[in-house]
Amino acid sequence: ESGSLITAGQALEENREVLAIPGPIWNETSRGTNALIKSGAKVCTCSQDVLEALSLDRPDLVAEARKNLPLDSTETEILSNLREPKHIDDIARMLELDAAAISAKMAMLEMKGYVKPMGGQVWIKTPGI
Repeated sequence: ESGSLITAGQALEENREVLAIPGPIWNETSRGTNALIKSGAKVCTCSQDVLEALSLDRPDLVAEARKNLPLDSTETEILSNLREPKHIDDIARMLELDAAAISAKMAMLEMKGYVKPMGGQVWIKTPGI
């Protein structure tokens, strides 16, 4: 009966958008979020779920970003070396750049729809790229 669960429950009662990250059914700490899902909260397993819930998943915006913000040489090099999921530190070492610079490039590549974060600062190419 935490404050956040009470707030989420109230939001569901008022037909507000509520997302919950499911947890293992045997873990006591997952009871609250799993109960929210049973009560009508949407399951959230990736950033795409958040974008869709907030109506921010718009292919037209991705196309516009790609048109107006073409890939620079570093972004092109990142994409050519991102054949499998890689941690941001591995990408930085590979390109001999600092993690902050790579982080900024990954944010731009995500905005342009070329990469997706997998969590834990691991990145993968968007399927079909």
